[in-house]
Amino acid sequence: METKRRGTASTPAHANLRDGLLRDTLPRAVENDLESYQTVIENISTYVEMVYHQKYTSDLMQFIGLFLTNIARRTADWSTFDPSPLLLMASTVIQHNKSQCRELLIPLETFIRSTFIRSNISVASIDKVLQVTTSLYRKSVEPDQMLSKNQIALAIVELLYDGLVGKARITPVTLTSLMEALVPDKDKETHFVLPADTLTRLADVGLYYLNPDNGEASSNMDFTASQAVAKMVLTVSQERPSLLSKIAYPDISNQHPKPRNPSMTIRAWNLILLSAASCPSGAPAQMLLTFLPSFASEYSRCLRPYSQMETAPQDMLHFDVNRAYASIRLWLILCRKAASGDHDILGGTWDNPVDKETLWSRIVWNELWPPLETVVHALPTDIQIGSLAALASSVASSVADLFLFLRQMQCVVSTEVSSQITLLSRLRVIKRAEAKINRALRSLSEAPTHVPLNSTIAQIQTEIHAEERLEAAGRQDAARVAPERMRRIAS
Repeated sequence: METKRRGTASTPAHANLRDGLLRDTLPRAVENDLESYQTVIENISTYVEMVYHQKYTSDLMQFIGLFLTNIARRTADWSTFDPSPLLLMASTVIQHNKSQCRELLIPLETFIRSTFIRSNISVASIDKVLQVTTSLYRKSVEPDQMLSKNQIALAIVELLYDGLVGKARITPVTLTSLMEALVPDKDKETHFVLPADTLTRLADVGLYYLNPDNGEASSNMDFTASQAVAKMVLTVSQERPSLLSKIAYPDISNQHPKPRNPSMTIRAWNLILLSAASCPSGAPAQMLLTFLPSFASEYSRCLRPYSQMETAPQDMLHFDVNRAYASIRLWLILCRKAASGDHDILGGTWDNPVDKETLWSRIVWNELWPPLETVVHALPTDIQIGSLAALASSVASSVADLFLFLRQMQCVVSTEVSSQITLLSRLRVIKRAEAKINRALRSLSEAPTHVPLNSTIAQIQTEIHAEERLEAAGRQDAARVAPERMRRIAS
C-alpha cells in the first residue's frame, strides 16, 4: 500500500513539490538575460504541459497571471522575443482548471495585447488560445454571440483589424498567423468561427492593406502576409462578390473614398488572382472573370502614362510592366481553371471546356494586350546606353517571355504568330534583350513545350515576390539618398 502511494502522481507530497517548483521558477525566469530567455520559457511551458497542469488553486492562477504581466514588461523592448510557448502554457492551464480560470483570463488578455504588436506569434499558439477560451462559453452562449463574450478572442480580432489598417505595427509573421487562425479553411479544422459580419469587415480592411494610401507602404509588407490577406479577401468575396468592386477605392473611414495609386491597385489584384489560381476549385476563377472589366480599367490607367515615353515616370516603368506581364498570365490561367467548371458566367451551352477557355482567353487578351502593346511601341529602340535603354530591355524581355508563356500554355492567342514575329523583330535591335527575343522567335516555329500548370503558377508567384523585394529595396535606397541630397543642396 505504501509503495502504491509513493507511485501515485496525485499524492500531496508530489503536488506540493510540483507547485513549489513552479512558484520558485517563474520569478527567476523573469530575470534571465536575452540569450537564455527563450530556452527558459520553452522549458517552463513543457513542464506545465507534461508534468503539472491540473488542480491549480486560485492563488496559483493569480501567480501565473502576475508572471505573464512581468514577462510582458521585461521584454517590452525586445524584438526577438517569442511568447508563443507562454500562450500555449496559459491555454493548457485554463483548459484543465476551468473553475479557476477567471483569475488568468484578464492577465492573459493584457499579455496578448502587449506582445502581439511586437513579436512573432505562431499560428499553433493562437489556435490553442482560441480553442480553449471558446470552450469556456460553448454551452451557454450562442455561436453568433461568442465573439462578444470571449474577450480573448475579441482582443485577437481587434489586433488583426488594427494591424490591417496600420494602427498597430504587427509583424508580418504574426499577421499571417492571425489570418490562418481566424479565416475559415475547408481543408483545416476550425476551433473558432468568426461571425460573417466580422469576417466581412476584416476583408474590407484587407483591401486597404493590399492597396494602401501611399504606395510606399507596400515596402513594409511581407509577401507571405499579403498572400494570406489576399486569400481572406478571395474567400469572403465568393460569398459577397461586391467586395471586389471596392478594390480601387478601399476606405476605412466615413470619408468619400479616393482612387488609389493604380500601381498598388494592380498589385492587390495580382495577389488575389494568384490566390484564385492556386485554388484547386475553379469557382473563384469563374467569379473573378466577372470583374475583368473593372480590372481592365485600372490596368489601362496604370499603363497609360507610358504611351508617351518622353514624359513617362521612368522610375516605375519596370515594375508596372512586370505587374502587367504577371496580370495577363494570371488571367489566362484563370480562364483555363474556370473552363473546367460546370457554371458558365457567359451563358450558352458548351460541349467542350476548350471552347469556353478559347472564348474567355480571347476576351482577356483583347482587353489586356493592347495597353501593353502601346507601351512596347512607345519604346525608343535606337537607344543602347543609359537608364532608358535598360528599361527598354526590361520591357522587351517581358514581351518575349509573355509570348513564350502563350506557346507553353497552348493558348488560343499563341496562334497569332505573324503579329508576334513582327513585334519581336522590331525589338531585336535592343541589344540587351536580343538573346531572349531570339529564343522567343525560335519557339514560334517549334512545337510547344508542355509545362505543368502548377509549375507555371509557382514560377509567377516567385517572380512577383522577387519584384516586390526589388521595388522595396529601391524605395529604401531612395529614402537613404534623399536626406543626403537635401543636405548637399542646403550647404
